[in-house]
Amino acid sequence: MSEPQTPTTLKSGNWQITALTLHGKNIPVPTGSRLTLTTRPGGEVQLTGQAGCNRLSGAGQLRGNHLTFSGLATTRMFCDDMTAENALAELFTQPFRVKAGGILWENALGTVILQYQPVRPVPQQP
Repeated sequence: MSEPQTPTTLKSGNWQITALTLHGKNIPVPTGSRLTLTTRPGGEVQLTGQAGCNRLSGAGQLRGNHLTFSGLATTRMFCDDMTAENALAELFTQPFRVKAGGILWENALGTVILQYQPVRPVPQQP
């Protein structure tokens, strides 16, 4: 029996990456690892972010609770530890099933756990 196609919504904004797993192994997440999502009508998702020193960007599509990205681009600077960003790049090669209000993305390779970070308004100068 297949899982029901309950529509999932993702909030536009900043999402802190709090945990990664790849092939059943926990991957240490560098401080400041984040994804910024811009959602549009029709399930279109624009992504930018980083999980180390390189930046990534791409376009995605959310249908029901399935999130697929295509054309993911990354910068290719050499970093001391590229474990998390290599894991994230590999995870993004497969469609995700989005759960728990958007904070859990999982696929056959592993999981990405996120925490929404509301953008704080810039104080107005008098």
